[in-house]
Amino acid sequence: MCELLGVSSLHSVTLEMSFQSLMHRAKIANPDGWGAVFYEQNDAYVFREPRPATLGPANFLYSDSRRLYAFASKRCHSDGLHPPGLYYNTRHCDQQQHSIPCVGLRIQTVSVVAQALTLIASVPLSDETWVPFEENQLLVIEKGEILNMK
Repeated sequence: MCELLGVSSLHSVTLEMSFQSLMHRAKIANPDGWGAVFYEQNDAYVFREPRPATLGPANFLYSDSRRLYAFASKRCHSDGLHPPGLYYNTRHCDQQQHSIPCVGLRIQTVSVVAQALTLIASVPLSDETWVPFEENQLLVIEKGEILNMK
């Protein structure tokens, strides 16, 4: 099953993912490989491992470049297929906090003003409290804030 990571923020952030960590997860727990997509102005950039993915539960991220839509169904866990399919973590940072620690990922805020940030991931990426999605839950996120939970 694909590993998903989505970020919505009020101001620009820099994500530095440890590709060593990503490759390790892909080989051990992710037979579908890896991929990354990001927007820069009006362009979308897609990078992915060139192998087909198997069909499974419908967990997906979609963005129209303004809003991030995250939908979760189920996920393969060690005890079988069941929710949660995704997790989210919303943070509000002041100008004193410039780096946000996550396993295999470094998030650096680019601006020096207050920041709102929501992360979506297949599994929790830090020791902080991550909220599990309910089965068939949709989140709509804009500028780091959750607008709608259905």
